[in-house]
Amino acid sequence: MGNKYPIGPTDSDITIDDSDVLFDVDKYCGVITLNRAKKLNSLNISMIDKLFQFYITESKSKVNLFIQTSATSRAFCAGGDVVALAKFDNAGYPENSIRLFVSEYSMNYFLSRFKKPVVSLLNGITMGGGCGLSLHSPFRVVTESTRLAMPEMAIGFFPDVGASYFFSRLEGYLGWYLCLTGDILQGYDNMFAGTGTHFVRNDKLGALTKALVAISNEYGDKFEVGKVTGYYHEWYGIVNETIESFAETAPPGYQYQYSTEELKIINEMFSSTTTIEGVFEFLEDLVAKKNNWFAKQTLKKFEDRSLLSIKIGYKILQYGATHDNYQALSEELTLSNNMNINHDKLDLTEGIFKKLILKTNDPDWKFKNIHNIPDEYVEKWCFSPTIERFGAIHKFSGNWALYPDSHDYVLNKFTLPTEALVDEYLDHHRDYSVKSIVDHLQGIYPQLKAKRGITEKVEFIMINKGLLQNTSSSKL
Repeated sequence: MGNKYPIGPTDSDITIDDSDVLFDVDKYCGVITLNRAKKLNSLNISMIDKLFQFYITESKSKVNLFIQTSATSRAFCAGGDVVALAKFDNAGYPENSIRLFVSEYSMNYFLSRFKKPVVSLLNGITMGGGCGLSLHSPFRVVTESTRLAMPEMAIGFFPDVGASYFFSRLEGYLGWYLCLTGDILQGYDNMFAGTGTHFVRNDKLGALTKALVAISNEYGDKFEVGKVTGYYHEWYGIVNETIESFAETAPPGYQYQYSTEELKIINEMFSSTTTIEGVFEFLEDLVAKKNNWFAKQTLKKFEDRSLLSIKIGYKILQYGATHDNYQALSEELTLSNNMNINHDKLDLTEGIFKKLILKTNDPDWKFKNIHNIPDEYVEKWCFSPTIERFGAIHKFSGNWALYPDSHDYVLNKFTLPTEALVDEYLDHHRDYSVKSIVDHLQGIYPQLKAKRGITEKVEFIMINKGLLQNTSSSKL
C-alpha cells in the first residue's frame, strides 16, 4: 500500500494523558467526566482503555449508579479520534487503529448488557463514538445545546459503535436516514426521535447530578445487582423519577425538524426497496415527477458524501436491523478492520486527510455514481473475515453485573411513547382522543406516568397517522 500523504503520527497522537478522563466514586455513585476539551472529548485509545477498565472494575463493586458527563459545555463527545487513526493507517500501522476498535466496540457491548444504570448527560456535541458511549444505556439526558449525529459518511467511514443496531430500531426508517445523511438532531428533536430519554436545561445539569449522587448514596446497597427484577424495575424507576423531576417539555414554539410529509418520504424511500440504488432511484423519481424539495435536498446530502460509504452504511444497517447487538457490533468490527487495512481501496483516509487534517474539503472519492459501485468490490475490500487475525469483541462470560448474552436491551423504555405503543392502543380501543391514549399509556407503563412531553408526542403520532388535524402553524 502506498503512502499517499507524507504525514504520519506525532508524539501527541500516542501520548497518554492521565487526566483525559476523570473518575470520582462518591460512596455508591461513580461520576465519569470526559476531560479532553481541546479535542471536544474525541475518544482515543487512552480514554477508551480507562473507561473500559473502570466499568469492568466497578461492575463488581458496591457502586449502584454511574453518571457520564463532560468538563466542557461545548461537547459531551465529538466521536473517535479519527485523525490519529488515519495517520497510523497512512503510515502502515493499521493494528493501532484496530486495537482501538476492538476495545471500543467491546465497551459498547458491555454497556448494552450492564445491569447498573448509566445516566449520560449529552450536553453539546454528541457524535459518532459519543453516541456509542451513551446510546446503549437506558438514561440519555439531552439539553437545548445537544447536537447529536452520526456524521461518518462525510469522511468515508460508516455508522459504527453499534449504530447499525440502535439507529435501525428508531421509529420507522428515521435512524437509517440519520446515519446515511449525517443530519444533526438538535435539542428537543432527540426526544421525538428517541435518541434522548429526558430533556433537562443545561443550567440544571449540576443540580441533577447532585440529586443523582444523593439517591445513589441514600439507597446504597439496598438493590442487589444480582436480582434482575428488582434492579431493572424498582431501582431504574427511582433513577427515572429523579431525572424526570428536573425534566421539561418542549421549549415554547418548538418545531420538530421533520414534517409529516418528510417522515413519510423517509419511510417510503427505504421501505420501497432493498438496495441503496433503489433509494436513489426513488428520490430521483420524486424529483423528476414532483420537483420535491426534500427529495432534492436528500440527494444533495448523499452526493456530497462518500457514495462508497453510503453503500457500505446501507449494507451494515440492513445487517444490524436483523441481528442482535453482539452480531451487529461484530460485523461492524469486521468492516472497520477492513477499512483500516484496505484504506487505499476505500475512502476513509482520503476523507479524513482532506476534511480534517489538510482541511481542503475536496476529497477525491473512489466512485462518482452510486450505480457504478460493484457489490463484489464492497464484499472484497470491506467484509473479508478478520476476527481470527485480530480478535473478537469480548463476551464477558461470568460477570454477574451483566444481563445474559441473549438480553435484548430496551431502547425505548424511558423515551417518549413510540408509534408502536399508540398502535397497540388503537388496535383495541375506539376512543381515538389524545387524552384517552395518554391516560391509557400512563396507566400501563409506570415510567410514563409523570413523563414530560407525552401529550405532544402522542399528538404528533396521531397527526402523522392522519387521525388528528394539525391546527398549529408548527410541524407538531
